[in-house]
Amino acid sequence: MPNSTDTAPESEGQDSWPREIVIRPTIDKAIELLGIEYEGPPEGDDALVWKIGFEMSQVAEISSWDDFAIRFEGYEFANIEDQEEYDEYCDLQEHERSESRFSDLCYAPEAQRVGEVDSLKSGDNTGGIIPSSPDTSEKTGIEIIHGKQLIRGKLYDCIVSGKNFDEIESLIPLAAEENTGKLFILGHARQLLENYPEDIKEIIKMSFIEIWNDGLRGTYPKIIDTCACICTIQSDGTLLDGSGLEYFQLVETQVL
Repeated sequence: MPNSTDTAPESEGQDSWPREIVIRPTIDKAIELLGIEYEGPPEGDDALVWKIGFEMSQVAEISSWDDFAIRFEGYEFANIEDQEEYDEYCDLQEHERSESRFSDLCYAPEAQRVGEVDSLKSGDNTGGIIPSSPDTSEKTGIEIIHGKQLIRGKLYDCIVSGKNFDEIESLIPLAAEENTGKLFILGHARQLLENYPEDIKEIIKMSFIEIWNDGLRGTYPKIIDTCACICTIQSDGTLLDGSGLEYFQLVETQVL
């Protein structure tokens, strides 16, 4: 492991994505794939249960938990630790939907939600004001923050955009690497802050190289390490992480 004076390589990432997981179809999915018809409950079919557990299990590479949800509908994790980590992630995501400045977007009709997110994505990310909700043109005085203006240790609401999905998110900027435009962020930060306040306070104080050198792994709850990643500040003020996720419409909160 590098010592604390080493400089982080420019092209590498510290976080644990992408990763390989072992998945298997649920009983209903397996029946669909096999074209089997049952008159009674299939759970008692030991041959089917064995087939799912051994013959139909597969190794898949995913770039995020959202990637799993999108690509592998009807599948479950063979490893209980993966399932527990995914369940905790889903709990964090639901908390974001209910508490975020953008929470109205989550509960709008799909076509309206998609249109509103597209409008936000195509708008100015470097400053200005944002709509108070997706169904009104009323404006507020809430300022959009440019990535270079992020303050280490503060909590921000934002929208994160990936391939085939847009989600409500909150983040805390952590340490930045000098003169590179790169910084660590902690995603799903609102709920993590509520669950692990003392851990988060310690992590905010850590240097870039400390976090890079696996400073979160094994010392803090695993979900914290999973939700941390390196981002690069783009010229338009958005943040881009190593897996292609874009964080935009950054709004400062009063939580931290």
